[in-house]
Amino acid sequence: MRQLITISILFIFSISSFGQTLNFDFFNSNGKQYNTKTLNEQLENEYNAEFDEKIILLETPSLTDSLYVSQNRILDLLKAESLELIYITACLTKEHKGGYHTTIEKAKELVGENPRFRIRLLGLGANILFESNEVISKNEIEELLNN
Repeated sequence: MRQLITISILFIFSISSFGQTLNFDFFNSNGKQYNTKTLNEQLENEYNAEFDEKIILLETPSLTDSLYVSQNRILDLLKAESLELIYITACLTKEHKGGYHTTIEKAKELVGENPRFRIRLLGLGANILFESNEVISKNEIEELLNN
């Protein structure tokens, strides 16, 4: 029952952007450019292997924002590689060059008129599968990935 309620709540949070696509460029810690829509194809060409990566996009007003920091702690508990996840940080004030990140300009474009923390899960083709302005738990992320 709890799982059904959790999934229902997650669905309500995600309904506003469900089905939309986020097509944008981002960079790894070495400055290599990737694109959300063609990520798997780019990785397959780069590593000569099949990929089915999903993206967790973290939009944040700053790298010290309490919700962003809390969500990162939860993401650290996940086994991103085995779950085929890439985390991208879109920060309004500073590029997070320690991992996958957008430019500040792209972060401003993504955030639009909502300069608050937001987490989004992007599936194949950069389709938005889920979004929330609240921190989501490890279990909730795993449930979303399994549905």
